[in-house]
Amino acid sequence: MAAMDRRGFIASGAAGAAVATVAAPNIAGAQQRIRWRCPGSFPKSLDTLYGTQEFICRRVGEMTDGAFQIQPFAPGEVVPALQVMDAVGQGSVEIGYTAPYYYTGKDPSMVFGSCLPFGLNARQQYAWWHNGNGAELLAPVFRDQGVHAILAGNTGAQMGGWFRKEIRSVEDLRGLKFRIAGYAGDVLQKLGAVAQQLAGPDIYPALERNVIDGAEWVGPYDDEKLGFNRVAQFYYYPGWWEPGPSVAMMVNLRAWEGLPPHFRASLEAACHEGYIYMTGRYDAQNPPAMRRLIAAGTQLRPFPRDVILACYRAAQELYGELGARKRRTRRPKDVQIEVAVLVGAGAASRQQWLAEGHEPCQRRRFAVLHQRVLQMRAGRRGVPVLRLHPAAAAECLAQASAGRVVAVGVGNRLADSRRPAPAHARLFQEWALHGPVSPEPAAQDFRVRWRFFSAACFSGSPPSAMV
Repeated sequence: MAAMDRRGFIASGAAGAAVATVAAPNIAGAQQRIRWRCPGSFPKSLDTLYGTQEFICRRVGEMTDGAFQIQPFAPGEVVPALQVMDAVGQGSVEIGYTAPYYYTGKDPSMVFGSCLPFGLNARQQYAWWHNGNGAELLAPVFRDQGVHAILAGNTGAQMGGWFRKEIRSVEDLRGLKFRIAGYAGDVLQKLGAVAQQLAGPDIYPALERNVIDGAEWVGPYDDEKLGFNRVAQFYYYPGWWEPGPSVAMMVNLRAWEGLPPHFRASLEAACHEGYIYMTGRYDAQNPPAMRRLIAAGTQLRPFPRDVILACYRAAQELYGELGARKRRTRRPKDVQIEVAVLVGAGAASRQQWLAEGHEPCQRRRFAVLHQRVLQMRAGRRGVPVLRLHPAAAAECLAQASAGRVVAVGVGNRLADSRRPAPAHARLFQEWALHGPVSPEPAAQDFRVRWRFFSAACFSGSPPSAMV
Protein backbone atom coordinates (compact mmCIF):
# COMPACT_ATOMS: atom_id res chain seq x y z
CA MET A 1 0.00 0.00 0.00
CA ALA A 2 2.80 2.36 0.90
CA ALA A 3 4.48 1.52 -2.37
CA MET A 4 1.30 2.30 -4.27
CA ASP A 5 1.00 5.64 -2.49
CA ARG A 6 4.55 6.51 -3.44
CA ARG A 7 3.93 5.55 -7.06
CA GLY A 8 0.71 7.59 -7.09
CA PHE A 9 2.44 10.57 -5.60
CA ILE A 10 5.25 10.45 -8.16
CA ALA A 11 2.77 10.04 -11.00
CA SER A 12 0.65 12.93 -9.83
CA GLY A 13 3.77 15.06 -9.35
CA ALA A 14 4.94 14.33 -12.86
CA ALA A 15 1.53 15.21 -14.24
CA GLY A 16 1.56 18.45 -12.31
CA ALA A 17 5.00 19.33 -13.65
CA ALA A 18 3.80 18.68 -17.17
CA VAL A 19 0.84 20.98 -16.63
CA ALA A 20 3.13 23.64 -15.17
CA THR A 21 5.43 23.32 -18.17
CA VAL A 22 2.57 23.79 -20.58
CA ALA A 23 1.21 26.70 -18.58
CA ALA A 24 4.55 28.51 -18.27
CA PRO A 25 4.74 31.32 -20.84
CA ASN A 26 7.41 31.08 -23.50
CA ILE A 27 8.68 34.64 -23.14
CA ALA A 28 11.37 34.38 -25.79
CA GLY A 29 8.92 32.88 -28.26
CA ALA A 30 6.30 35.50 -27.47
CA GLN A 31 8.66 38.39 -28.28
CA GLN A 32 8.65 40.05 -31.66
CA ARG A 33 11.59 38.66 -33.62
CA ILE A 34 13.66 41.08 -35.65
CA ARG A 35 16.58 40.50 -38.02
CA TRP A 36 18.75 43.38 -39.20
CA ARG A 37 21.82 43.67 -41.43
CA CYS A 38 24.71 45.83 -40.24
CA PRO A 39 27.36 46.79 -42.83
CA GLY A 40 30.45 48.54 -41.49
CA SER A 41 33.33 50.71 -42.66
CA PHE A 42 36.13 48.59 -41.19
CA PRO A 43 37.77 45.40 -42.55
CA LYS A 44 37.45 42.01 -40.85
CA SER A 45 41.22 41.88 -40.36
CA LEU A 46 40.86 44.48 -37.59
CA ASP A 47 39.61 42.72 -34.49
CA THR A 48 39.44 46.10 -32.79
CA LEU A 49 37.09 48.06 -35.07
CA TYR A 50 35.31 45.21 -36.85
CA GLY A 51 35.63 43.20 -33.63
CA THR A 52 33.66 45.85 -31.75
CA GLN A 53 30.99 45.81 -34.45
CA GLU A 54 30.70 42.04 -33.95
CA PHE A 55 30.73 42.46 -30.16
CA ILE A 56 27.80 44.91 -30.18
CA CYS A 57 25.74 42.73 -32.52
CA ARG A 58 26.38 39.69 -30.34
CA ARG A 59 25.49 41.53 -27.12
CA VAL A 60 22.16 42.68 -28.56
CA GLY A 61 21.27 39.06 -29.30
CA GLU A 62 22.33 37.94 -25.84
CA MET A 63 20.34 40.65 -24.08
CA THR A 64 17.16 39.83 -26.01
CA ASP A 65 17.43 36.01 -25.81
CA GLY A 66 17.98 35.93 -29.57
CA ALA A 67 14.78 37.82 -30.41
CA PHE A 68 16.72 40.77 -31.85
CA GLN A 69 19.49 39.61 -34.18
CA ILE A 70 21.92 41.95 -35.97
CA GLN A 71 24.27 40.42 -38.54
CA PRO A 72 27.54 42.33 -39.11
CA PHE A 73 29.07 42.73 -42.57
CA ALA A 74 32.48 44.01 -43.67
CA PRO A 75 32.99 46.74 -46.30
CA GLY A 76 31.91 45.70 -49.78
CA GLU A 77 29.82 42.74 -48.66
CA VAL A 78 26.65 44.85 -48.68
CA VAL A 79 27.73 48.45 -49.34
CA PRO A 80 31.12 50.19 -49.79
CA ALA A 81 32.98 51.36 -46.68
CA LEU A 82 32.29 55.08 -47.13
CA GLN A 83 28.63 54.72 -48.09
CA VAL A 84 27.32 53.07 -44.92
CA MET A 85 25.39 56.09 -43.66
CA ASP A 86 23.86 56.65 -47.11
CA ALA A 87 22.62 53.06 -47.26
CA VAL A 88 21.15 53.30 -43.76
CA GLY A 89 19.47 56.65 -44.41
CA GLN A 90 17.92 55.41 -47.64
CA GLY A 91 16.60 52.28 -45.96
CA SER A 92 18.71 49.81 -47.97
CA VAL A 93 19.83 48.39 -44.62
CA GLU A 94 18.49 48.98 -41.12
CA ILE A 95 21.73 49.77 -39.28
CA GLY A 96 25.40 50.47 -39.97
CA TYR A 97 28.69 50.88 -38.10
CA THR A 98 30.79 53.80 -39.26
CA ALA A 99 32.56 57.03 -38.28
CA PRO A 100 30.43 60.20 -38.54
CA TYR A 101 33.35 62.35 -39.70
CA TYR A 102 33.49 60.35 -42.94
CA TYR A 103 30.40 62.35 -43.98
CA THR A 104 31.35 65.97 -43.27
CA GLY A 105 30.75 66.68 -46.96
CA LYS A 106 27.04 66.26 -46.24
CA ASP A 107 27.08 68.39 -43.08
CA PRO A 108 30.16 69.89 -41.36
CA SER A 109 28.58 69.23 -37.96
CA MET A 110 29.07 65.49 -38.51
CA VAL A 111 32.62 65.98 -37.28
CA PHE A 112 31.33 66.49 -33.73
CA GLY A 113 30.16 62.88 -33.79
CA SER A 114 33.74 61.62 -34.10
CA CYS A 115 36.39 64.19 -33.19
CA LEU A 116 38.02 67.47 -34.18
CA PRO A 117 41.67 68.35 -34.67
CA PHE A 118 43.03 69.41 -31.26
CA GLY A 119 39.69 68.34 -29.78
CA LEU A 120 38.34 65.98 -27.14
CA ASN A 121 39.89 62.77 -25.89
CA ALA A 122 37.87 59.55 -25.47
CA ARG A 123 36.63 60.36 -21.96
CA GLN A 124 35.69 63.90 -22.86
CA GLN A 125 33.90 62.84 -26.03
CA TYR A 126 31.83 60.32 -24.05
CA ALA A 127 31.09 62.94 -21.38
CA TRP A 128 30.03 65.56 -23.91
CA TRP A 129 27.80 63.13 -25.82
CA HIS A 130 26.02 61.63 -22.81
CA ASN A 131 26.27 64.35 -20.15
CA GLY A 132 26.90 67.56 -22.05
CA ASN A 133 23.84 67.51 -24.31
CA GLY A 134 25.93 66.41 -27.27
CA ALA A 135 23.56 63.66 -28.43
CA GLU A 136 20.60 66.04 -28.36
CA LEU A 137 22.48 68.75 -30.22
CA LEU A 138 23.53 66.39 -32.99
CA ALA A 139 20.20 64.57 -33.29
CA PRO A 140 18.85 67.05 -35.93
CA VAL A 141 22.10 66.71 -37.89
CA PHE A 142 21.69 62.94 -38.18
CA ARG A 143 17.93 63.21 -38.63
CA ASP A 144 18.51 65.23 -41.79
CA GLN A 145 20.34 62.17 -43.16
CA GLY A 146 17.54 59.81 -42.13
CA VAL A 147 19.47 58.16 -39.30
CA HIS A 148 19.62 57.97 -35.52
CA ALA A 149 23.21 57.79 -34.20
CA ILE A 150 24.40 56.01 -31.05
CA LEU A 151 27.99 56.42 -29.86
CA ALA A 152 29.49 52.93 -30.06
CA GLY A 153 33.28 52.97 -29.89
CA ASN A 154 36.40 55.08 -29.50
CA THR A 155 39.98 54.24 -30.46
CA GLY A 156 41.60 56.59 -27.96
CA ALA A 157 44.48 58.86 -28.99
CA GLN A 158 45.83 57.97 -32.42
CA MET A 159 49.19 58.15 -34.12
CA GLY A 160 50.29 60.78 -36.61
CA GLY A 161 50.71 58.42 -39.53
CA TRP A 162 53.27 56.80 -41.83
CA PHE A 163 55.54 58.73 -44.18
CA ARG A 164 58.10 57.73 -46.77
CA LYS A 165 60.27 60.71 -45.93
CA GLU A 166 60.93 62.67 -42.74
CA ILE A 167 58.83 65.72 -41.89
CA ARG A 168 61.31 68.33 -40.68
CA SER A 169 59.33 71.51 -41.33
CA VAL A 170 56.07 72.87 -42.71
CA GLU A 171 57.70 73.02 -46.14
CA ASP A 172 57.85 69.22 -46.20
CA LEU A 173 54.04 69.15 -46.17
CA ARG A 174 53.73 71.04 -49.44
CA GLY A 175 52.56 68.75 -52.23
CA LEU A 176 52.47 65.75 -49.88
CA LYS A 177 49.71 63.31 -50.89
CA PHE A 178 48.37 62.09 -47.59
CA ARG A 179 45.45 59.82 -46.70
CA ILE A 180 43.52 61.41 -43.86
CA ALA A 181 39.87 61.66 -42.77
CA GLY A 182 37.70 64.47 -41.45
CA TYR A 183 38.66 68.12 -41.16
CA ALA A 184 42.30 67.27 -40.56
CA GLY A 185 42.54 67.00 -44.34
CA ASP A 186 41.26 70.58 -44.69
CA VAL A 187 43.78 71.72 -42.09
CA LEU A 188 46.67 70.08 -43.95
CA GLN A 189 45.48 71.47 -47.28
CA LYS A 190 45.85 74.96 -45.83
CA LEU A 191 49.53 74.10 -45.38
CA GLY A 192 49.92 72.81 -48.94
CA ALA A 193 49.31 69.08 -48.52
CA VAL A 194 47.00 67.10 -50.81
CA ALA A 195 44.50 65.30 -48.59
CA GLN A 196 42.81 62.10 -49.77
CA GLN A 197 40.14 60.09 -47.97
CA LEU A 198 40.44 56.36 -48.56
CA ALA A 199 38.74 53.42 -46.86
CA GLY A 200 40.93 51.20 -44.67
CA PRO A 201 41.32 48.33 -47.18
CA ASP A 202 42.45 50.75 -49.91
CA ILE A 203 45.30 52.41 -47.99
CA TYR A 204 48.03 49.77 -48.33
CA PRO A 205 47.65 49.36 -52.13
CA ALA A 206 47.75 53.15 -52.54
CA LEU A 207 50.98 53.38 -50.51
CA GLU A 208 52.52 50.42 -52.30
CA ARG A 209 51.80 51.89 -55.76
CA ASN A 210 53.00 55.38 -54.73
CA VAL A 211 49.54 56.82 -55.28
CA ILE A 212 49.96 58.53 -51.89
CA ASP A 213 53.09 59.59 -49.97
CA GLY A 214 51.79 58.84 -46.51
CA ALA A 215 48.76 57.74 -44.56
CA GLU A 216 47.25 57.70 -41.11
CA TRP A 217 44.86 55.07 -39.82
CA VAL A 218 44.69 54.43 -36.07
CA GLY A 219 47.67 53.25 -34.07
CA PRO A 220 50.37 50.58 -33.72
CA TYR A 221 48.10 47.51 -33.41
CA ASP A 222 45.85 48.20 -36.38
CA ASP A 223 48.62 49.75 -38.49
CA GLU A 224 50.81 46.68 -37.98
CA LYS A 225 47.96 44.40 -39.06
CA LEU A 226 47.46 46.41 -42.25
CA GLY A 227 51.20 46.26 -43.00
CA PHE A 228 51.94 49.97 -43.33
CA ASN A 229 55.41 49.51 -41.82
CA ARG A 230 56.34 47.47 -44.91
CA VAL A 231 55.77 50.38 -47.30
CA ALA A 232 56.65 53.43 -45.17
CA GLN A 233 59.51 53.82 -42.71
CA PHE A 234 58.76 56.88 -40.58
CA TYR A 235 56.02 56.72 -37.94
CA TYR A 236 54.99 60.07 -36.47
CA TYR A 237 53.19 61.18 -33.33
CA PRO A 238 51.00 62.69 -31.97
CA GLY A 239 47.85 62.35 -34.06
CA TRP A 240 46.74 65.88 -33.22
CA TRP A 241 43.73 65.48 -35.51
CA GLU A 242 42.36 62.46 -33.62
CA PRO A 243 42.83 62.69 -29.84
CA GLY A 244 39.74 60.53 -29.32
CA PRO A 245 37.72 59.66 -32.45
CA SER A 246 34.38 57.97 -31.90
CA VAL A 247 32.52 55.45 -34.04
CA ALA A 248 28.73 55.27 -34.15
CA MET A 249 25.94 52.83 -34.80
CA MET A 250 23.65 54.56 -37.27
CA VAL A 251 20.07 53.29 -37.35
CA ASN A 252 17.54 54.06 -40.06
CA LEU A 253 15.20 56.62 -38.51
CA ARG A 254 11.98 54.76 -39.33
CA ALA A 255 13.45 51.45 -38.18
CA TRP A 256 14.51 53.09 -34.90
CA GLU A 257 11.11 54.62 -34.30
CA GLY A 258 9.43 51.28 -34.97
CA LEU A 259 11.74 49.33 -32.67
CA PRO A 260 10.12 48.04 -29.43
CA PRO A 261 11.36 49.98 -26.35
CA HIS A 262 13.17 46.99 -24.79
CA PHE A 263 15.01 46.36 -28.06
CA ARG A 264 16.04 50.02 -28.19
CA ALA A 265 17.33 49.79 -24.63
CA SER A 266 19.30 46.63 -25.47
CA LEU A 267 20.92 48.25 -28.50
CA GLU A 268 21.84 51.37 -26.54
CA ALA A 269 23.29 49.29 -23.70
CA ALA A 270 25.34 47.22 -26.15
CA CYS A 271 26.71 50.39 -27.72
CA HIS A 272 27.72 51.70 -24.29
CA GLU A 273 29.59 48.45 -23.70
CA GLY A 274 31.13 48.65 -27.16
CA TYR A 275 32.57 52.09 -26.47
CA ILE A 276 34.47 50.84 -23.43
CA TYR A 277 35.32 47.51 -25.08
CA MET A 278 37.06 49.21 -28.00
CA THR A 279 39.03 51.69 -25.90
CA GLY A 280 40.20 48.96 -23.54
CA ARG A 281 41.23 46.69 -26.37
CA TYR A 282 43.38 49.39 -27.95
CA ASP A 283 44.98 50.25 -24.60
CA ALA A 284 45.93 46.60 -24.16
CA GLN A 285 47.12 45.88 -27.72
CA ASN A 286 48.91 49.08 -28.75
CA PRO A 287 51.99 48.95 -26.44
CA PRO A 288 53.22 45.48 -27.47
CA ALA A 289 52.51 46.34 -31.12
CA MET A 290 54.65 49.46 -30.80
CA ARG A 291 57.51 47.39 -29.40
CA ARG A 292 57.27 44.98 -32.34
CA LEU A 293 57.23 47.80 -34.90
CA ILE A 294 60.31 49.49 -33.44
CA ALA A 295 62.14 46.16 -33.23
CA ALA A 296 61.35 45.59 -36.93
CA GLY A 297 62.95 48.89 -37.94
CA THR A 298 60.19 51.48 -37.79
CA GLN A 299 61.56 54.96 -37.16
CA LEU A 300 59.49 56.72 -34.49
CA ARG A 301 59.45 60.51 -34.86
CA PRO A 302 57.66 63.43 -33.17
CA PHE A 303 56.17 66.13 -35.36
CA PRO A 304 58.36 69.26 -35.11
CA ARG A 305 56.91 71.98 -32.92
CA ASP A 306 56.66 74.46 -35.77
CA VAL A 307 54.55 71.91 -37.69
CA ILE A 308 52.25 71.38 -34.69
CA LEU A 309 51.80 75.13 -34.20
CA ALA A 310 51.18 75.73 -37.91
CA CYS A 311 48.52 73.02 -37.88
CA TYR A 312 47.00 74.52 -34.73
CA ARG A 313 46.70 77.95 -36.34
CA ALA A 314 45.27 76.45 -39.53
CA ALA A 315 42.69 74.52 -37.50
CA GLN A 316 41.49 77.67 -35.71
CA GLU A 317 41.29 79.49 -39.05
CA LEU A 318 39.23 76.63 -40.49
CA TYR A 319 36.81 76.65 -37.54
CA GLY A 320 36.24 80.36 -38.00
CA GLU A 321 35.48 79.86 -41.69
CA LEU A 322 33.08 77.01 -41.01
CA GLY A 323 31.34 78.92 -38.26
CA ALA A 324 30.75 81.87 -40.55
CA ARG A 325 29.54 79.67 -43.40
CA LYS A 326 27.23 77.17 -41.70
CA ARG A 327 24.53 78.02 -39.21
CA ARG A 328 24.36 74.41 -38.07
CA THR A 329 27.83 74.61 -36.55
CA ARG A 330 26.72 77.30 -34.12
CA ARG A 331 24.38 75.03 -32.18
CA PRO A 332 26.90 73.61 -29.69
CA LYS A 333 27.12 77.05 -28.04
CA ASP A 334 24.36 75.99 -25.64
CA VAL A 335 26.53 73.35 -23.98
CA GLN A 336 27.82 74.21 -20.51
CA ILE A 337 31.35 73.41 -19.47
CA GLU A 338 32.59 73.07 -15.90
CA VAL A 339 35.40 75.58 -15.46
CA ALA A 340 37.70 76.29 -12.56
CA VAL A 341 39.44 79.69 -12.69
CA LEU A 342 42.47 80.69 -10.66
CA VAL A 343 43.10 84.42 -10.82
CA GLY A 344 46.60 85.61 -9.93
CA ALA A 345 48.14 88.96 -9.22
CA GLY A 346 48.70 89.63 -12.91
CA ALA A 347 45.06 89.26 -13.87
CA ALA A 348 43.50 92.14 -15.75
CA SER A 349 41.13 94.34 -13.84
CA ARG A 350 37.64 94.85 -15.12
CA GLN A 351 38.52 98.38 -16.19
CA GLN A 352 41.60 97.20 -18.08
CA TRP A 353 39.59 94.57 -19.91
CA LEU A 354 36.81 96.95 -20.86
CA ALA A 355 39.29 99.58 -21.95
CA GLU A 356 40.86 97.24 -24.48
CA GLY A 357 37.83 97.60 -26.73
CA HIS A 358 36.77 93.98 -27.00
CA GLU A 359 33.46 93.03 -28.57
CA PRO A 360 30.62 94.09 -26.19
CA CYS A 361 29.13 90.66 -25.49
CA GLN A 362 32.61 89.35 -24.67
CA ARG A 363 33.24 92.35 -22.44
CA ARG A 364 30.05 91.70 -20.53
CA ARG A 365 30.81 88.00 -20.11
CA PHE A 366 34.31 88.62 -18.82
CA ALA A 367 33.20 91.48 -16.59
CA VAL A 368 30.57 89.31 -14.93
CA LEU A 369 32.96 86.38 -14.68
CA HIS A 370 35.75 88.47 -13.23
CA GLN A 371 33.42 90.02 -10.67
CA ARG A 372 32.15 86.61 -9.55
CA VAL A 373 35.69 85.28 -9.22
CA LEU A 374 36.70 88.24 -7.07
CA GLN A 375 33.62 87.80 -4.89
CA MET A 376 34.36 84.12 -4.36
CA ARG A 377 37.98 84.85 -3.53
CA ALA A 378 36.94 87.52 -1.09
CA GLY A 379 34.71 84.97 0.61
CA ARG A 380 37.72 82.63 0.95
CA ARG A 381 35.87 79.75 -0.58
CA GLY A 382 38.97 78.31 -2.19
CA VAL A 383 39.28 77.77 -5.92
CA PRO A 384 36.24 79.39 -7.54
CA VAL A 385 34.33 76.90 -9.65
CA LEU A 386 31.85 78.39 -12.08
CA ARG A 387 29.44 76.74 -14.49
CA LEU A 388 29.70 78.86 -17.59
CA HIS A 389 28.39 79.25 -21.10
CA PRO A 390 31.14 77.93 -23.43
CA ALA A 391 31.65 81.40 -24.87
CA ALA A 392 32.50 82.71 -21.40
CA ALA A 393 34.71 79.68 -20.80
CA ALA A 394 36.51 80.32 -24.08
CA GLU A 395 37.02 83.94 -23.08
CA CYS A 396 38.67 82.79 -19.85
CA LEU A 397 40.92 80.52 -21.87
CA ALA A 398 41.87 83.41 -24.11
CA GLN A 399 42.86 85.30 -20.99
CA ALA A 400 44.96 82.34 -19.90
CA SER A 401 46.80 82.36 -23.22
CA ALA A 402 47.39 86.08 -22.88
CA GLY A 403 48.88 85.57 -19.43
CA ARG A 404 46.19 87.49 -17.55
CA VAL A 405 44.76 84.43 -15.83
CA VAL A 406 47.07 81.98 -14.10
CA ALA A 407 45.22 78.77 -14.99
CA VAL A 408 41.96 77.46 -16.31
CA GLY A 409 40.87 73.83 -15.95
CA VAL A 410 38.28 72.35 -18.30
CA GLY A 411 37.16 68.89 -17.32
CA ASN A 412 40.31 66.98 -16.40
CA ARG A 413 42.60 69.08 -18.58
CA LEU A 414 44.63 72.10 -17.57
CA ALA A 415 45.60 75.09 -19.65
CA ASP A 416 48.05 77.67 -18.35
CA SER A 417 49.89 80.56 -19.95
CA ARG A 418 52.65 78.21 -21.12
CA ARG A 419 50.32 75.99 -23.21
CA PRO A 420 47.46 76.60 -25.62
CA ALA A 421 44.01 76.56 -24.13
CA PRO A 422 42.09 73.30 -24.65
CA ALA A 423 41.24 73.41 -28.32
CA HIS A 424 37.68 72.20 -27.94
CA ALA A 425 36.86 75.30 -25.89
CA ARG A 426 38.50 77.44 -28.56
CA LEU A 427 36.36 75.61 -31.10
CA PHE A 428 33.25 76.62 -29.21
CA GLN A 429 34.51 80.18 -29.20
CA GLU A 430 35.05 80.14 -32.93
CA TRP A 431 31.84 78.38 -33.86
CA ALA A 432 29.64 80.20 -31.35
CA LEU A 433 31.00 83.75 -31.37
CA HIS A 434 32.77 83.82 -34.76
CA GLY A 435 35.26 86.25 -33.31
CA PRO A 436 39.02 86.47 -33.85
CA VAL A 437 41.22 83.62 -32.71
CA SER A 438 42.60 84.29 -29.24
CA PRO A 439 46.37 84.72 -28.80
CA GLU A 440 48.39 81.58 -29.42
CA PRO A 441 51.17 80.43 -27.06
CA ALA A 442 54.81 81.16 -27.61
CA ALA A 443 56.40 78.42 -29.72
CA GLN A 444 59.24 77.88 -27.25
CA ASP A 445 56.78 77.21 -24.44
CA PHE A 446 54.68 74.68 -26.30
CA ARG A 447 55.06 71.10 -25.14
CA VAL A 448 53.50 68.04 -26.75
CA ARG A 449 52.69 65.33 -24.26
CA TRP A 450 50.72 62.22 -25.14
CA ARG A 451 49.70 59.73 -22.49
CA PHE A 452 49.80 56.84 -24.94
CA PHE A 453 53.60 56.93 -24.98
CA SER A 454 54.81 55.68 -21.62
CA ALA A 455 57.80 53.69 -20.48
CA ALA A 456 55.53 50.64 -20.38
CA CYS A 457 55.50 50.64 -24.17
CA PHE A 458 59.19 49.87 -24.32
CA SER A 459 61.58 47.30 -22.89
CA GLY A 460 63.78 50.07 -21.53
CA SER A 461 63.32 53.82 -21.32
CA PRO A 462 61.38 55.67 -24.02
CA PRO A 463 63.25 57.12 -27.00
CA SER A 464 65.05 60.39 -26.31
CA ALA A 465 62.77 62.19 -28.78
CA MET A 466 59.86 61.52 -26.45
CA VAL A 467 61.44 62.74 -23.21
